[in-house]
Amino acid sequence: MAVVPGRSREQIRQSIGYNAGVLRVSATTTGSNTRTDVVDSSLRGPDNEHKGKFVWFTSGTNDEEVSVIDSSVEATNRAVLKPAVSTTIASGVTFEIWDEDCDPVRVNEFINNAIEDQYGRVFVPDDDISLYADGRTTRFPVPSNIVQIGKFEVRTSVPATEIHNCQAAWDESTTNTTVTVDNKLFKRGQGACKFVVDAAASAADILATDSFASKDISNRTHFEGWVWSDIATVAGDLQLLLDDTASCASPLESLNIPALTARTWLRLHIALANPELDTALISVGLKLITDNGAQIIYLDALDTVNQDAAIFEPVNVKAWGIAREANEIWLSLRARDAIGHAMLRIIGGKVPTLLNADATAADIDDWYIICRATELTLSMLSRADDPTDRDKKLLMWAGRADIARRQFARNNGRLVT
Repeated sequence: MAVVPGRSREQIRQSIGYNAGVLRVSATTTGSNTRTDVVDSSLRGPDNEHKGKFVWFTSGTNDEEVSVIDSSVEATNRAVLKPAVSTTIASGVTFEIWDEDCDPVRVNEFINNAIEDQYGRVFVPDDDISLYADGRTTRFPVPSNIVQIGKFEVRTSVPATEIHNCQAAWDESTTNTTVTVDNKLFKRGQGACKFVVDAAASAADILATDSFASKDISNRTHFEGWVWSDIATVAGDLQLLLDDTASCASPLESLNIPALTARTWLRLHIALANPELDTALISVGLKLITDNGAQIIYLDALDTVNQDAAIFEPVNVKAWGIAREANEIWLSLRARDAIGHAMLRIIGGKVPTLLNADATAADIDDWYIICRATELTLSMLSRADDPTDRDKKLLMWAGRADIARRQFARNNGRLVT
């Protein structure tokens, strides 16, 4: 059986309820104007037939709320809830009715139990390109989303257009900022541009710009480079500008710089907003969006690239490893020197997502989740009227869960933790 994810928690939960024979799905046919009355013309049975059953709302203003039927009236097709839900119950609201010995909250928990059973065994395919080698660094933090690494690769080729190598100070225009070249703190070449922002600078100031010969980057997809700040910032506090007019008077690209950790280099990889318009750029700028007071900023090695045409090759498996205690990837000195200044790519896996909302979709095989959670649900039920039938179903779904579990691909990668 193919491993196919995609069903939502609501769909999975309803499949479990049908499998266990404890669920009915319906909708209100009349609005009650109360927070306790559910009116459903298809509700059948003598008075109080449904007393003690759970109601889980799947739409409307009470979506994902649960209550219990305190009484039901056959003549008016009405079920009275206790406790009351948050708002009045309108017509056309969908809901689930669960047998009194099957709380849907527990079924939701069984769904997550089934997923958690596979932690460390099953991983959701994921990749990451946030790491960047600089020819000097040998240890890199493992990205937080990655728990298993199948391949570790280096970008060996990418079409690129240099915007500014930052080996000369920007001098087209400055506002409350002094720009120099620092030969001690840099990432590529022999130096980086240092921007000393005065306390007098204010939000919306273009701190500095520099001119260059006309460049066409309409076939590029991303802006790349290095940035450093002596203070922490949040995403969008600073912008990089690209323009076909002098001093970035009317920028074609206004690229938000991500959040910066104080005194830590960050490698930029920002999607261009309008590359098709960037056919004759002549100016690059640094803009202050949020006034954080006096600040020092470094920029280095500013390029644009066509990431879609990038070529990656694997790093020799003997040249890298994982330091689990530090949650880091290490490169051998020889690999570090050979790679130089290049993007790194991890192809691996992340932990499966827990389904904590009805709209959340499973990212591992939802048939396995259904089988295992149905098994757990049946093990909870007390069916004194027919325990033998319940036990047969329990064994059947346990067997199906075991078969589905075997369909998961084996883990051939390196575990991070």
